[in-house]
Amino acid sequence: MKQCLKCLGAIIEENDKSNYSGNVCTCQPFNWKTDIGDIGCINKPIKEQYILEATTLPEMTTIGKKFDQNKIDWSLLPIEPTEEVIKVLMYGANKYAPDNWKHVEDHERRYYNAIMRHISAWKKGEKTDQETGISHLAHAVCSLLFILGRENEDVEK
Repeated sequence: MKQCLKCLGAIIEENDKSNYSGNVCTCQPFNWKTDIGDIGCINKPIKEQYILEATTLPEMTTIGKKFDQNKIDWSLLPIEPTEEVIKVLMYGANKYAPDNWKHVEDHERRYYNAIMRHISAWKKGEKTDQETGISHLAHAVCSLLFILGRENEDVEK
């Protein structure tokens, strides 16, 4: 028996299908006819590049596997400071409009100035913005995110 590298399900061949009936996967019906012939994966139809040539499947264990090594690790983002930034975003959405920052003209200069005003006030000992009562640093982070967001949008175009 072989194993599918894409979903790690067992691959069964045409002559083995008598052991299975109807839908053998919870996500979709089993498909015997794939683009590589009469072979299918228990979980999903597969492509040839995902087949692992092996004579046996790995032993089942009580420890699950999850291949997420190259995915963004959101657990590294500190929650409490992020909540302060979100409070600034909510205040701005209420004062102007949600996502208004995407439409501000001359955004880089204007948000840079806002960053520097908030950093300067913080550096002088004023921890919170007088208008919002929220941290000057959270306001500066928002402005940095706005510049970065617009920069990323420009790269994508």
